[in-house]
Amino acid sequence: MTAVANELSAVVRELRAARSAAGNLLRFEYGRRVTGALAGDLVAAGVDPADLRVEQHATDPARYRLSSHIWDLVLISKGIPVGVIEWKALGPAKIYNNRLDELLAAAIGLRTTYAEADAASYGPQLACLFIVDMLYAETTRRERLDAFAERLSRIVSDGLVDCACILRFDPGSQSLTDFSEDLGFGQFAASVVALARRP
Repeated sequence: MTAVANELSAVVRELRAARSAAGNLLRFEYGRRVTGALAGDLVAAGVDPADLRVEQHATDPARYRLSSHIWDLVLISKGIPVGVIEWKALGPAKIYNNRLDELLAAAIGLRTTYAEADAASYGPQLACLFIVDMLYAETTRRERLDAFAERLSRIVSDGLVDCACILRFDPGSQSLTDFSEDLGFGQFAASVVALARRP
């Protein structure tokens, strides 16, 4: 996750230089940069760069949405989408439920689209990554993050999402660390690499 950490550090430096308010990691232009960095880290972990597509559809048509979902990253194997990857910034604790709702809606839409086409076994796996925006560290209590991680682990264990990760970015030390071992980047990257090598 070196590339993601470096990109986040660069973003924070820019925000400080501009004296921008906290939470701007959510802004579109910064999000695209982090997506590109995440792709770089997955390539470093073993994913073939030719198998990664940035900001693409994986299903058409959408089951419940007015238009098909554009995923941050789509993993392609032999021309077939085998995995979709979303990343989200976690800002203030008041948006945690919204983030879980968004993830569940995306997961249900993805699963249902393939099930309706009698192609459930061919549906892409869903991976999600959350980056805790530590610009909110003073206002976000650890127990709220723990509760969010517990719900996210439950979503994975219930089979709605295939793998998940939570990372903490500390703008002070410019470091990016796993929030917990079971939701760490190592297992996340390994799952994505396994998908890319699936026959």
